[in-house]
Amino acid sequence: MGVDYTDLRDPNAEYTMRDLSAETMNVTRERGGGRDVEITDVQTTMVDGNFPWTLVRIYTDAGIVGTGEAYWGAGAPELIERMAPFLRGENPLDIDRLTEHLVQ
Repeated sequence: MGVDYTDLRDPNAEYTMRDLSAETMNVTRERGGGRDVEITDVQTTMVDGNFPWTLVRIYTDAGIVGTGEAYWGAGAPELIERMAPFLRGENPLDIDRLTEHLVQ
């Protein structure tokens, strides 16, 4: 019995998953509108399967938790843990900025 957000959108427009996520959670990538969300924690865990999977969880101050997977090579969890301090306090919706920040 969730809220159907489809009637709130323009049926002729194209939306990305980023757009829909920000719309439904009332958070924004830009300052000044909605509510900015910040990364509070980054955690990794290894799952054994056909090969070892590195799962990554990103926690935010809005209670939103994102789960994804990383490259499964040796050292991936350690590398992610080393990047975590650079992600904390950042807006997870600003993916382009985060990528540039981590590459530098």
